[in-house]
Amino acid sequence: MRRRSLLAAGGMLMPGVAAAQVRPAVVASPLPVAAPDAVGLSPQRLAQVTEVLAATVAEGRINGAVLGVARQGKLGWLRAVGFRDSGQAEALRPDAIFPLGGMTRALAAVAAMVLVERGRLKLSDPVAAHLPAFREMKVAVETRKEDGTVEVALERARRPITVHDLLRQTAGFTEAEAVPETGVGRLYAEAGVQAPDRTLAEAVEALARLPLLRQPGAVWEEQVAADVLARVVEVVSGTGFDRFLAREVTGPWRMADTAHAVPAAALGRVAWPRMDPLTGALPPHRDPAVAVARMGGSTGLFGTAGDVLRFGQAMLAGGILDGVRVLGAGTVSHMASDHLGRIARDSPSGQAWLGEGRGYGLGFAVRLGDGVNALPGSAGDYDGAGTDGAMFVVDPARELVAVLLVNQANQFGHVFPLFRTLVYQTLAR
Repeated sequence: MRRRSLLAAGGMLMPGVAAAQVRPAVVASPLPVAAPDAVGLSPQRLAQVTEVLAATVAEGRINGAVLGVARQGKLGWLRAVGFRDSGQAEALRPDAIFPLGGMTRALAAVAAMVLVERGRLKLSDPVAAHLPAFREMKVAVETRKEDGTVEVALERARRPITVHDLLRQTAGFTEAEAVPETGVGRLYAEAGVQAPDRTLAEAVEALARLPLLRQPGAVWEEQVAADVLARVVEVVSGTGFDRFLAREVTGPWRMADTAHAVPAAALGRVAWPRMDPLTGALPPHRDPAVAVARMGGSTGLFGTAGDVLRFGQAMLAGGILDGVRVLGAGTVSHMASDHLGRIARDSPSGQAWLGEGRGYGLGFAVRLGDGVNALPGSAGDYDGAGTDGAMFVVDPARELVAVLLVNQANQFGHVFPLFRTLVYQTLAR
């Protein structure tokens, strides 16, 4: 059998791995290019990163990955490893399109802050001021009985949910994916809160009729709050969330492949997950060829590593890219500050996603100091990730933006901590 390359065209080959039988593709650079050592990246360590990712493909953990690293506004590294298709017949390219999953929240936050800057929305606004269905919210008090069933009683919410709560994930909602853990999660699933065939308006209206899992402002919990935020953006702007995002954020920053749907002409660039060799089935994933009605802010966007690098660089630069300003520098600084303070983060998702020494800003997690977490990083860096395996980090202290895209949901627990380790070991200064 002919050996196929684990590295896309333009990548470095691992010893003993043959070159793919494809013509090298010319991919436009998302940022100005610099030699790695000119921006403080070690070429030897970058080669090591590529080898680690290629080995991860060879081990059968992932089908492929794209890694990009930029410093000081210059692209020092953008490489693809592995395969684009589940049959592993086609090498992955750096311009491959991936599901961004929970990374969608960061872009939804920027869209909302555009309206805040224009005076059309305030962080202190009660959500009910824009979505009246949320005016009288109840909170579920769950008691797990000896037989394993969950009994749910209701109490009144002690204060209204605010736009600030939606942005920092403290609104009191949960996720429909939390079905096994909570009675509220089961209600979400039964009501179709995250069903792709419901419009965002329909899904949020259904959500408003259900109880909260927690009191507003009490606990950080991964939740569907960004979907409600996206609906607020729609109501305040009078424009569909997907169109507003394209007009005000991704369009101005020239994130050409970032959208809730992949055009038919671009489906050949979509990166697919690896098939499970034991079951012969693909892990959970979204089919980009299937149109969805619900275009929300919690998940759903597709994009490329280049687009995510442009987003990160725009945020690192204080809301501006290529001379086009979407947010003010003061707003970006406010978004990248911790907004939890003493708010508890001991929910299951808080322990898993934030962990020790990390808080949450407006749309992404924020590192509170140096040496406060097992993963490498700098005080004040911020990141976002999705369970499909899309992740980014922006580190102002290091003038660093990095992205890793891996469409392999069942390997997130391995890839997420690996990402920061790989990126920070490439720094030469």
